[in-house]
Amino acid sequence: MKLGTRWLPVALLAACGTVEPGQGQDLSIQTAALPDAVVGRDYRERSVVLQAQGGGGSLSWSLPQLPPSLSGWLSIGESTGLLEGTPLDVVSPAADFVVQVTSGTAQAQEAFKLGVGCSEGAASPCGVHDPTMCLAGTRVCLNGRLGTCAAAPGRPPYEADLTHCGPDCDQTCSRTSTNRCVGTCACGSEAGPCSGGAPACCPGPDGRPESFHCVSLQTPEHCGACQSACQSRNNTTPGCASSQCIYACSWPYRNCNGGTLTTEGPDADGCETPVDNDPRNCGACGKVCPSSLPGKNTSDAPPTCVGGECRYDCRLPQFHDCQNSSGTCRDYTTDQDADGCETDFSSVENCGGRGACPAAVPNAHRICTLNSGTGQYECGQKCNDGFDPDPCGSPPVCKPLGDPQNCGFCGRACPTIDTEDLHQACRIGTCCVQVCDPELKPPCEPEHCE
Repeated sequence: MKLGTRWLPVALLAACGTVEPGQGQDLSIQTAALPDAVVGRDYRERSVVLQAQGGGGSLSWSLPQLPPSLSGWLSIGESTGLLEGTPLDVVSPAADFVVQVTSGTAQAQEAFKLGVGCSEGAASPCGVHDPTMCLAGTRVCLNGRLGTCAAAPGRPPYEADLTHCGPDCDQTCSRTSTNRCVGTCACGSEAGPCSGGAPACCPGPDGRPESFHCVSLQTPEHCGACQSACQSRNNTTPGCASSQCIYACSWPYRNCNGGTLTTEGPDADGCETPVDNDPRNCGACGKVCPSSLPGKNTSDAPPTCVGGECRYDCRLPQFHDCQNSSGTCRDYTTDQDADGCETDFSSVENCGGRGACPAAVPNAHRICTLNSGTGQYECGQKCNDGFDPDPCGSPPVCKPLGDPQNCGFCGRACPTIDTEDLHQACRIGTCCVQVCDPELKPPCEPEHCE
């Protein structure tokens, strides 16, 4: 990748690294074609500032997935979105990398490409890797490639000397983000110094220089200092903020004797109180479930706490709670439900919770009654006044109370008989019989009805 001798700054995107309040909450990064970098030139001179859309409040930029060809030098301003760094080698073809931005709880990523070229015929500084000496040298760009580094002997030693590092042996490595000099400042076996939020170069388990690694000092394993791990607390998840250990309560536990309700406090016994099944601490510390819910068709059973909510049994089997967020009929309600167990399963409009009962036959009306065998409410029909109680036949019809073939109920025959010795008739649903004997005085027995 050959470049001319002129390299003008390019203002890619003008941005301040923040999003104005009131903008949408959908966070995204504007895409753009990045201008090539040049070996030996700080990419900051290109004035490439990435811009985000959406979100709210301040932005935090990072490069979470840098390939090896870019990881040794490319970085981004955490608050500004400015790309910077000085490449030492050609990258062709352009390398893919990912930019990430965070705003509050929102996060977005976008892929970009960046190539590195060299100016034809130009010499760029380099360092000859040597275990004992810092040998500064130069490489010449020919046909878009860098030639071999030609050493210039006589410069001071550099290996393991953090005050004489870099291609010109005049760079002082940061004690917090690097631990060794191998031609350039580096952390352990990584390609360059640590970057990102609260970076630090921490020793590995064996303590060897190449075993150091980059960490953030705002993690539970390294909170404020290398290997300064946050101690465990009962029923908590440790975290680190402002170099201080914090402990978030793990559900269903809460801290009811110190600190805040959702974090462990100075009592140091962790989050000791479960709030998912205790009616005295239901969903929160000290939240006591009321003893009853008057007027909401609940039973006399004491409340329970399930999943952090106060529950009350409905007055079964008649009443249920069908108007709730679950979309189903429940046999319980909660203290947050305004109408409680509002649905009457004995109603013909929702009999047994299965909807309205079918239309009744002529001279009858719908009923919803409890089946003692199944314990469920079931639809039925009753004949109106002046008719036998139950419809008869198939299809069912309502028979008048005086019907001699269905006297008082279906199938009971009471034919009309009027002879000298027997009188029989169906009267208002009862079969009445009178036996007579002309030889007796009086001749007829009292009428018997049933």
